[in-house]
Amino acid sequence: MRRCAERLPGGLAAGRCPEEFDQVDLRRGIEVELEHTGDLAIAREIAMDHLVEDPRYYEALAKMEADLEATKNAKLRLRFETGGDSNYGQWDGWIAAFVPRRKKPVGVLEWSEFDGKYYVNMVAVHPDFRRRGVATELYLRLFDDQGISSKDLEPSMRTEEGDFFRKGAALPNLSDVDTWYQKYRQAVNMTASELRRWSKHPCSKKASLDRGPVKRNLHLLTTPRRRWGAKEVGWAKKTVSFIARMRAVSPGRPASKDCPSKRDIALLNWAYDPMKATPNRGPKVLDAEEMAANLRKTFQAAEPEYEYHLPFSWPSTMQNIGDSLAVAYNSDKWKKKGQMELYKHLAESRNRALVVPGLLHDFYSPGKRVKVRGPMVSLHGVPLPKHFAVLALFEEVDLKLYTDGTDDAPRFGSKKDEGVVKVTVRHGMLGASKILWSREGKGKDQPFLFVYTEKDGVLMLIVGEELDVEADGIVG
Repeated sequence: MRRCAERLPGGLAAGRCPEEFDQVDLRRGIEVELEHTGDLAIAREIAMDHLVEDPRYYEALAKMEADLEATKNAKLRLRFETGGDSNYGQWDGWIAAFVPRRKKPVGVLEWSEFDGKYYVNMVAVHPDFRRRGVATELYLRLFDDQGISSKDLEPSMRTEEGDFFRKGAALPNLSDVDTWYQKYRQAVNMTASELRRWSKHPCSKKASLDRGPVKRNLHLLTTPRRRWGAKEVGWAKKTVSFIARMRAVSPGRPASKDCPSKRDIALLNWAYDPMKATPNRGPKVLDAEEMAANLRKTFQAAEPEYEYHLPFSWPSTMQNIGDSLAVAYNSDKWKKKGQMELYKHLAESRNRALVVPGLLHDFYSPGKRVKVRGPMVSLHGVPLPKHFAVLALFEEVDLKLYTDGTDDAPRFGSKKDEGVVKVTVRHGMLGASKILWSREGKGKDQPFLFVYTEKDGVLMLIVGEELDVEADGIVG
């Protein structure tokens, strides 16, 4: 058997000749190796070594490169993890992006929020995943989580590359997006889960077999305002117009024995439940601008500087889960403007805590709800204010939860610290106002505290007979 000379001594193909290999595979291998060397003989020897190792080496390499190219051109399926920590009124957060079958993140965004101002401190993307939309998706995730847009980011620490990503992630410049988002939210009264559940009911097809309205409204209900574009605005206009027309029509006869009328079915398919529209199901909301301004002035010992509108309303039902023992908050009340300091109000009398159902989650397992007990409290007809005073940045509240008894007749545990928990609310604000009983001729107005976020609305009410807001701070 003939042995061929080598330019590179050793190797798996030592002494073997080119004619011993499949010529198509060898030629393919030589072409690949010539990308790394300009010497034909050396490229041939390297290719022969690889073919001895695996006769399908270059076939597999070509497939791998094709798959890699296809992957680069395909949209990444990203999974996100988020976290952060509060430090004297500033929230330092991070968002990490992951792809399937990879333990380490492919991108990270670090951000901060202080006094309602947002800063992006750093964005990093793994070199293998750059120019594939990872940074843009990180920004979009930040926008969705915080309910902001690129225009809300503060200019400090910006870079040219960061501005490029921000512009790419920003909402299309449509002047009527905000207008129609608000009109749409005011027109519909169903949540995405309610609409999805209704769409599976046999009655939902009694008025029409067209599932278009259901699909469009599910999209609108689950798409954050920052991602609305021309398509969403067009669909919102159709929904608002349809609901307005159909509400003016008489309900008519039931479509069948177990189903509502065709008019009501059509409205339900368009995310409007006529049964929810019964007047006075929720609180009675009354004007209280002067009262709110006085509360703010009393607490801060200064005239209110501005007024702004928040896109949420009072809940119609809350759950009394126990008592509030203490409320911690960050304020510049006794410092220079903007110089925040942590304060804690210890309850001097009994302060009841009411929360929206399902609010409490385990700190170490955010997906796990904390089981609570206590009666549901209807706010139907309660004269709540349209205006309130923003007091401070909410830090945490110490609650003593009911641990014994039933929901209708709950009791505290026998041990002193049983059921005592700390509750934090990310980006929570502490507000104050009064239940306007005097407007109803039912005695004096009752001050209360509440915790809210601009994204989720009112989350907790703290009510006590002696609770009040004075120049010395929160008392009672």
